[in-house]
Amino acid sequence: MSRLFWFPRAEVIELCREHFGVEATGAHLLADGMLNQSWRILAPDHDRVLRIGRRERTVEQVTYERVAARMWSAVAPQVIVSEHAHVPVVDGRTLTMFPFIDGISGSSVDGRVRARNLAPLLARMHRVSLDVHLPQRPGFTAMDEEPRWFGWPQTRLAMTARFGMGPDVTGPIGVIDRATADLDDLLDDWRRDGRLDLRATVHGDLNPRNQLYRDGRLVGLIDTDDCRVEPLIWDVANIAFSEPSTDPAVVWRDYLAAGGPLAARDDDLLVHFARIGALTALMWLTDDSGPTDRALDDLTGLAGQLTRGAYRDG
Repeated sequence: MSRLFWFPRAEVIELCREHFGVEATGAHLLADGMLNQSWRILAPDHDRVLRIGRRERTVEQVTYERVAARMWSAVAPQVIVSEHAHVPVVDGRTLTMFPFIDGISGSSVDGRVRARNLAPLLARMHRVSLDVHLPQRPGFTAMDEEPRWFGWPQTRLAMTARFGMGPDVTGPIGVIDRATADLDDLLDDWRRDGRLDLRATVHGDLNPRNQLYRDGRLVGLIDTDDCRVEPLIWDVANIAFSEPSTDPAVVWRDYLAAGGPLAARDDDLLVHFARIGALTALMWLTDDSGPTDRALDDLTGLAGQLTRGAYRDG
């Protein structure tokens, strides 16, 4: 991005008034957004969050996101829904207004506490997703569909072109190649055997930063920007292997006890979907100009993570 702010503060305040009828008294950029820019909007009635979308996010995708969030909020009120059905576009960027939820980031909360809150919530979200059965989100594909692995073949070529073919490059590349080949075989087997048939709209990004807590209780599940149709096991693996303090067996038990629709025998899929989750880091190794300055270090770290079997992202 060519400037720190996609829109200056004064323009953000004006966008709130012009497009949402909100007479903002102030605006502060929130730090956690990686792909979008979000501002806390101060207003006399209640504070809000204005999310300014990256250019590739479309009106149709944001509309789908709101439908999914409303569906989930009916059974899980912690899911935060945008306040308006219309999606303004300014300078090629979608604008979405959410209520501001006061709470501490899940990144400051013990992983076991997060898991206890999230497992029963996911069970309810997954049941309603199956009942409503939304189609795939426009422009998205599920992780087991082709092409897989987040652009890895192109990234692989770009990495060797920039960093050469020394062992510090080819070693980590070999780890990724073997991991994706092994997972390809497993995904093909599971698809053939029908083990991935239980799929519906999932949250897709249960990063601790997307969870807000007060007194150990989840009060806000935010950033549904990555929602899409996936095998339901994706979300469960996302929290079961979130960090070393979290026990996957306890997450699985709590999810099933709360009525999670997956079969008890599917627990053997969790670790493999955690490996797939770790491999999503591949999509951040490059940007529009090629491999990032940190790409080789990040690739080496990912290879070490996969080699150790520590498929946790927390």
